Amino acid sequence: MLSLSSVAGIRREETPSRLGHPESPADRGELDVVRAAAWGATVKVTDPALVEDGVLSSALEDEFRAQKKRHPDARIVAVCERDFGAAYLKILVAVPGAPDLVIEGFDELEVAGDLRATLTAAGGDPGQLVDDDEDFTDYDGLLHVLTGGALSVYVDEERVESTFVVERDEEGEASIGEVWFS
Repeated sequence: MLSLSSVAGIRREETPSRLGHPESPADRGELDVVRAAAWGATVKVTDPALVEDGVLSSALEDEFRAQKKRHPDARIVAVCERDFGAAYLKILVAVPGAPDLVIEGFDELEVAGDLRATLTAAGGDPGQLVDDDEDFTDYDGLLHVLTGGALSVYVDEERVESTFVVERDEEGEASIGEVWFS
């Protein structure tokens, strides 16, 4: 938790709960709630301070770069999906042995990098998720393969996540203000 650039300290830890889909914060206090879960070598972190607006903010990308620097041999997948009147999606992927992959956009997603090379380096079968003839990519399937299913939440979910109420540093406060209060 403390390796996140948006977190200065931990105020308290809440009772662990079953893994669920992130919800939109209902008030300012919920913007200081960070959730984390780990399964084997996979770590999942949900932090409202890392949400981007698709226009000016770069908190997710900045954190992605910082984590890549800290863990150069790790597979790192960062995802931001939000809808404040216009749906926005950003996926950042670092897989050892492949160039970085960036998928981003509002209505139309732009891809920078090589989907096939990334999937191959991650041990996936590009033919099942990417159809160049139809100009189609199964982005949910891509995320499932790249994260080993860590982002999937199932009806009979038994995995748990830890919840922390955190102190924000200046960078975290600025990110929250930029995206959630602009």
